[in-house]
Amino acid sequence: MTLYFKTAFKPFFEKWKGQKKNREIKGPLIEFMREHFPGLIESLPPGQAQFEFIELFKLLVFSHRHNKNDSYLQDPMISFAVVREPMYKYSKQAQERFFDHPTFAFLFLWFGQNPEALAFAESKNKENPDPRYPARMA
Repeated sequence: MTLYFKTAFKPFFEKWKGQKKNREIKGPLIEFMREHFPGLIESLPPGQAQFEFIELFKLLVFSHRHNKNDSYLQDPMISFAVVREPMYKYSKQAQERFFDHPTFAFLFLWFGQNPEALAFAESKNKENPDPRYPARMA
């Protein structure tokens, strides 16, 4: 799921990198959300709810950059471990910490219902040489 969102967000990020002088990463994140989740950001109450969704989505999209010193990743709202542990140090507790955040639960459900996202996951599963891997991931 994180690879899907990272890959889908990449064109927005690349565009931002080309013109990032004194711009926040928030703009491209909102642009991505408006395209992929039409009406969602506008339906959230202004203020804390929108801020939290954007910040948690940012951590998900940039989870691979957890140890970089990017200015837009300073002072994360929660630890990157909440996003990364279900991927790299899976445990039931790591899964529960991840799903304790409604934003992550929503994104996971959206991913699991989106045909494009599922096709992406299936293509990635087929890349694994272990014939049991796709069934285990499903």
